[in-house]
Formats: sequence, C-alpha cells, structure tokens
Amino acid sequence: AGDFGDEKSIHTGRDIGGLLASLAAMRSSLRTAFRDLATNEFRLANAQRIAGIGDWERDLVSGSLTRSEVVYRIFGRDPGELPATSAIPLEIVHPEDKQLVDEFINAAQHRGEGFNVDFRIILPDGSTRYVHGQGEVLRDPEGRVIRLAGTVQDISARKLAEKQIEYLALHDGLTGLPNPRFFRDEVAKAISEAVRFETMLATLFLDLDRFKNVNDSLGHGIGDLLLKQVAERVTHCLRKGDAVSREPEASRENVLARQGGDEFTVLLTTLRHTEDAARVAQRILDALASPFRIEGHEIFTSASIGIAVFPDDGRDVETLLKNADTAMYTVKEEGRKNYKFFTEAMNKAASAKLALESDLHNALRQNEFILHYQPQIEVASRKIVGVEALIRWRHPRRGLVPPLEFIPLAEERGLIVAIGEWVLRSACEQASAWQRAGLGKITVAVNMASPSFRQLDLMTVVADALEKSSLDPGLLELEVTESIMMRDVETVLTTLKKLKGIGIHLSIDDFGTGYSSLSYLQRFPLDALKIDRSFVGN
Repeated sequence: AGDFGDEKSIHTGRDIGGLLASLAAMRSSLRTAFRDLATNEFRLANAQRIAGIGDWERDLVSGSLTRSEVVYRIFGRDPGELPATSAIPLEIVHPEDKQLVDEFINAAQHRGEGFNVDFRIILPDGSTRYVHGQGEVLRDPEGRVIRLAGTVQDISARKLAEKQIEYLALHDGLTGLPNPRFFRDEVAKAISEAVRFETMLATLFLDLDRFKNVNDSLGHGIGDLLLKQVAERVTHCLRKGDAVSREPEASRENVLARQGGDEFTVLLTTLRHTEDAARVAQRILDALASPFRIEGHEIFTSASIGIAVFPDDGRDVETLLKNADTAMYTVKEEGRKNYKFFTEAMNKAASAKLALESDLHNALRQNEFILHYQPQIEVASRKIVGVEALIRWRHPRRGLVPPLEFIPLAEERGLIVAIGEWVLRSACEQASAWQRAGLGKITVAVNMASPSFRQLDLMTVVADALEKSSLDPGLLELEVTESIMMRDVETVLTTLKKLKGIGIHLSIDDFGTGYSSLSYLQRFPLDALKIDRSFVGN
C-alpha cells in the first residue's frame, strides 16, 4: 500500500475495505511527499539565498519567463522593472559586456549550447556588480530547444578577492609600489612600444645611501617608515605624465617600483632626449635632500642613481636593468649622492671587478695571500722592536696585488672576516717562529677590520690563534680604527677590556682621521696611537 508503482485487481464486493485502506495510505504518502518537497524547496531556496544564487527558467514555446526572488535581489530591481524578453536583460548589463552576454544567450536559444559566463551589471545607483550566469538547454523528443533554465550568482566578493590577490602578487607590501615582476613586465611592454614607434626609454636604478645605518641605529620600524616616505617623495617629483601604479588596471606611461630593501627602479618612456632622464634623476636627488622627520627623529639620506637608455645601453629588460645597476654602483664608488649614465667603460670595470671577486674567493683556498712585515724601529737603539703585518695578494696572473685593490671588495662581499682570521693566525705563527729562531721578542701588529671586530666570537678567534702558535699574548698588538671605536662605544669598550685582560697590546691606527679626541680616548685601554701620515707627511 502506498506504492504508486503497484497495480492491484480489486473485487468491489469482497475488497472494498482493502481499496479504502490503500487509498488512505496513498493519501498519507502524498501528504508526506508534498511536505518533503516543500521542505526541500525551502532548503534549496534558503541555500541559494545564502550563496547568492538565483534561478530562472524560460519556455521558448509559450514565451513565459520565471525568475526567483534572489535573481531580482542580485539584479537590484523589482519584478516590474525588468523586461521579460530575456533571462538576463541586456539593458542592465555593463556596456563592455553586452556583446558577450548576447552571444551566449543567442547560442543557447538558436544552437542549443549551454553557457557559463562572468559579466558585470549596472545597479540603479550606478555601481557595478559582478555576476556569474549559467544556462542549460532542454529539448523536445525531436531535438528542438524548447526551454532554457539556469542560475545567476553574485560573485562580486570573489572578484574583489581575485583583484586583491592579483594586486598583492604585483605590488610591494610596504610601499604599495609595483614589485620587480610587475616592473619587468612594464619595461618589456615599453620596449615593444619603443621599437614600434622608434622612441627612447630609460631605466633608473636608485639605491639609498647608508640606509643600513638607519636600520642599525633606529630600528627596522623607522627604516620602513623612511622607505615609505622616500617612495612618496620620488612619486611627487616625477614629471607630469610619469605615473606610479597603485591599481593593477591603472594606465600609465612610466613606473616607479621597489626592487626590495632600499632599492627602487624607475621606467621613463617616450623620452625626447637622454637629458630628460638626467632631469628626472636630479629632481629625485633634490627631493631627497630635505630631512625626513619620523617619530621625533630627523633623518638625512641621499641616493645613488644609475641610468641606462634604450636602445643604446641595452635592447632587453635584463640588460637595461643590469647596466643601470652597474652605473649606480659606479656612483657609490665615486662618493654617492649623484647620478650617472651607463658607459661601456663601466661595463668593463664591472666585468673586471666580477672576475677579481671570483679570484678572491679562490685566493684563500689556493693559499695566494702573503704577509709583508713593516718594521717598527726604536729610535734610541735603532733596533727592530716590532713589525706590522701587511697583506698582499700573489695573484697567479696579475702578480702582486696591493690591498687597496682587493680589501674594499672583500669587505663589500663579506670575505674580510675570513681573510682577517688568516692574517691573525699567520702573523702569530711567524712571530712565534722568529722567537724560536732566536730573534728575540718582536711584537707583531695586526689591523682589525670593522667586520672582524664586530664578530661575536672574536675573543675565541684570537685565543685560538695564540694557543696554536704558542705566542705570548704580550707580543700581539691589535690595531683598531677610530670609526670602529665610535660606532658602538660601550660594546667596543667591553671587547677591548677583554682583549687587554689576556695581555694583548691595543693601538689606534690612523689617529686623527676620525672624530675622537684625546680626552675621549682616556676611557679606552690603549697602549699606542698611530698618527695618520697626513699629519706628519710634511
């Protein structure tokens, strides 16, 4: 009973009671089925409402069109405000999307093709809403399209999220400027345009001078605020028509981007003359000359800027950026706070520097460094009482390379600590060997570079060199510069006292070139001052 698929023969005389019972059971089942159907329809409608999905159906034979309440809510209109000619009225579709939507609807009605399409509609208040439309086709037994059914869904939140993800993928999180990926894409497009119209463009590579000092002394929070203010100043000093992108779809001629750290790049397009790039670079330098006031601090900074021009200095993105970077480093080496155009001479110098750096990495492993010893003579007795260890590089092809040619590079590339440790060990071993040979007690002086002095295990390194060479600590003199002592006075003072405590002699090298005074130096446990040659040369 209650199974609509059952067929049963009824004898009216004998089975009238059974027939009535069956009818009662069928009626009960129908009630349950309709109740379940109503419940499911409610649940479906509620789910569609929550998900922002509305459904519609169009009978192509009768011309009737039904839309759910959610459809009207998505479209932002009452039922009487929408024409019944199409499930998706073209009147409310964004002008740029009308042709797309019309083609999909026509394809469904005339060729029986279902559709999935994202489009925009214009709401009554003029705002835009993103909608996803989906349609399916129903056919009669002869294959003719007789009905269309589908859904519309508000996908504005999803589109907004997609745009935000796209924005984050192409922009710097701190400054909001385009990131390297975005910048390279823009340069590639600009090069294509420049080739097509036979115009010039330039890339500027900008690096803040001594930005690390700000981070080290004031903290990374202040450093980040400085970078944001620098970005704003550079933005404002670009010529009219130079635009800084903060929106993925913003149209622009020229782009300012952050490469990372304290490095920025600028793309200048459609230049009439190379001097135009120079004028922009000078405006940037001028804009950065005024002090930055950040959380009670007055901060001065400047920039070094390298310029590479298309097509003379490169015909692809990487070459232009590399050459602008090379020009920027040339500015750094020549005193900072300036701009320079790339030249082929710079390229040769950069290549030579790169080759020297590669050789420098191998120099320690190949035992190519040697020490020369400059004697220290006591005036009264004219006896050698000490020596200063001076490093030289015995290059296999270039011969003897003086320290001025490779020490700055070693400091720049982080090799100076390892080289300093080698000098210390070698000098201690030599002094110990002289003593064993009967030459008496000769003090050996070793210059400590700034990075070597700041390393955390300096005491361990010194103690290890003394122990392995069996050298008396009193025969080792460590030379430090004024700049080292003035950078972090308390830390330096603690380290010097520890070194002095194990019997090592301490001296200041090139005294007079820094900012210290004799009275100030009384705080430090020093044994000697080495006056800079500029004071005694004449």
